[in-house]
Amino acid sequence: MNKDFEKEEAALYDIKDKYDHLSIPEDLDQSIRNGMNKATKSRRINRRMRLTSISACILILSFVTTVRISPAFANYMSTIPGLAKIVELIQFDQSLQVAVENEFIQHIGASEEQNGVTFTIDAVIVDESKMVMFYTLENVKDYNYLHPLPDLLTSEGKDYLASSGSDNLKNKQNENSISGRFDFYFHEAVPTEGFILQLIVEAGDDLSNMSEFPHEYSIPFQVNTALFENMKELYEINETVEVEGQKITFKTLEVYPTQLKLQVTYDKNNTMKIFELEDLRIVDENGDEVTSIANGITGSNITEYGESFHLESNYFKKPKELYIEFTAIRALDKNLLDLQVDVENRKIVKAPDDRIYMEPSYNNEKEQLVISFDKDDLYSGELRVDWEFVDGDGKKYKPLSNGYSMGEANESLVLEIPNENYNNPLVFTISDYPTRKYTKDIRLKVK
Repeated sequence: MNKDFEKEEAALYDIKDKYDHLSIPEDLDQSIRNGMNKATKSRRINRRMRLTSISACILILSFVTTVRISPAFANYMSTIPGLAKIVELIQFDQSLQVAVENEFIQHIGASEEQNGVTFTIDAVIVDESKMVMFYTLENVKDYNYLHPLPDLLTSEGKDYLASSGSDNLKNKQNENSISGRFDFYFHEAVPTEGFILQLIVEAGDDLSNMSEFPHEYSIPFQVNTALFENMKELYEINETVEVEGQKITFKTLEVYPTQLKLQVTYDKNNTMKIFELEDLRIVDENGDEVTSIANGITGSNITEYGESFHLESNYFKKPKELYIEFTAIRALDKNLLDLQVDVENRKIVKAPDDRIYMEPSYNNEKEQLVISFDKDDLYSGELRVDWEFVDGDGKKYKPLSNGYSMGEANESLVLEIPNENYNNPLVFTISDYPTRKYTKDIRLKVK
């Protein structure tokens, strides 16, 4: 191990010590709600196909149990500029660490300065399904929070179909530079001629008071597509299992260096809306398993009758056998998907069960609905609704923002809606519900 790496590793232990002595603020609940509200407000640029994850804007305080990494990972990463910050950004993603061990990372080093702040694309881990981009923002000591909003274009400046997520970067230490990562999920072939990263940056003293930099970033960069040519592995499964009378068909498993994509369909005649296959994992012959991606999109192409699940990758381990396992489903009868709310009298008119109730608004100056539910023994997931609702006349509306408040015994969905003269009740369609309907070990062989 060279001296440069020892220096970087020492810096990581210093980071660990800081994490170990973090204190959780008493107003964390309100901070979460404010951040989520801010994250869902409309933006002046409509990013086609971008899925900005609301949960990515929640400040998650994680405690680092170890920063020791394998010798192979250490030796290779010692050659990459900014080792410590990249290690910190992938420390909870084993598949990305293994990808780096196998030298599956590309140094980019493209940058641009706007408004006195320099944005640099440090490196990428990329294959034909996904790109993980590591970046640095410099000269940002005057900002407590920064929120970069990325978009990928082709080298000709045309839209490139990719879903993405972005984080709020906390800079409470008033550091001059701060680092983060973007995850892009591709929906079309990777252009061999390269990309343009188009970027808006919001900054401010707190999450509820963010404003955009006056200029956008536009940074051309190139990736070596030959490094991941013909690396995709496809397994045809086409097996159906039945859980609580609901038929679930596992269609295909796509294996890439950055992720696994599992395609699942649900029978049209199912009586329940299936929200989640809980504890979903891919297991090899040694019992080693990969699960949902910790930081990023866990599902895409979600429809009434199916979706693609994104899991961490075991591509470089080359397992001889693969199995799909899960232990439960989260589902709700289709005739219980309407949540009806009387705004005028602040009460629930119709709900799946009696756990749901209304609370007073957090802010009386806004039309805000606080819909809470009590947890029970089968508690799992969260109460979510579609991003559109109708009033008693069938007129359609969209919330201005939404957020989430979490407690020990209950949780709350916070919706800010337009201040209108509604014909009650308002009808929201439930898109996730916090109850586990059935528990059973399921195991399917892939290869």
